[in-house]
Amino acid sequence: MTGETADVYLSRARLLVDLGHWTDAAEELTFARALAPEDADILALSALVAAQEGRAGEAAEYAAAATDAAPGHDEAIITRAWVLASADNRAGGLAFADELLRDFSSSAYATLVATALLSVFGGGQLALDTAWEGVRLAPADPDAHWLLARIAAPMGLEQVVEEGVFHARQLPPFPGRRAGVWKLWWDRFGGVPQAAGGARGGADGSRGASGAGGASGWGSGAGDGAAGRGGDGWGGILKVAAIVFAVGLLLAWLAAR
Repeated sequence: MTGETADVYLSRARLLVDLGHWTDAAEELTFARALAPEDADILALSALVAAQEGRAGEAAEYAAAATDAAPGHDEAIITRAWVLASADNRAGGLAFADELLRDFSSSAYATLVATALLSVFGGGQLALDTAWEGVRLAPADPDAHWLLARIAAPMGLEQVVEEGVFHARQLPPFPGRRAGVWKLWWDRFGGVPQAAGGARGGADGSRGASGAGGASGWGSGAGDGAAGRGGDGWGGILKVAAIVFAVGLLLAWLAAR
């Protein structure tokens, strides 16, 4: 270690993860954990990196430690859910979904993650009821509608699927839901093949034809939302510029090591 803070190591690890440099990220996180062993953000990212490197046991330990250190922490919750789902740990996934619904029953986010877990491991009436509760708690969250459609599809509830897909595509995505752990989730578990082409569309039918298989399935809705907000375009440009600048600094640092 070089006297840097845990936050510096964490920030560098996040950039390395974005670049796909998992081994280097793991090294930075080792230093970060030494300085802040109970930091939920550090533990959650450690779990993600361990899972991506095939260290399932370590990933589960870090993920559980993250939610123990900060119950209700958004990133810790979705990361633990991802670790359980990607390891195909059905018993652990269902138990964690039950824990979220029991301890955070009024939290729309926790309900969303529990619904996501049930969509992978559970299905059936409990998953459907949980999905409806997520929609009730967060009617403006497109992913709540998306998960409702995903759960309803194998149950043959075509109208629920159609309505869920339709409403999800009308709403702009919540920040961060197409990046990081959530992107991994949607890419692997997000599909509703039965809904393809079945959503109600606009006059040109473009919404009904656009994808229904994961994060990219909401591409048209995301674009419409961004265009409708107008001034947000400059914010996106500035964010991209900041990321490019930060990545440049990181690559220069790596080259100098």
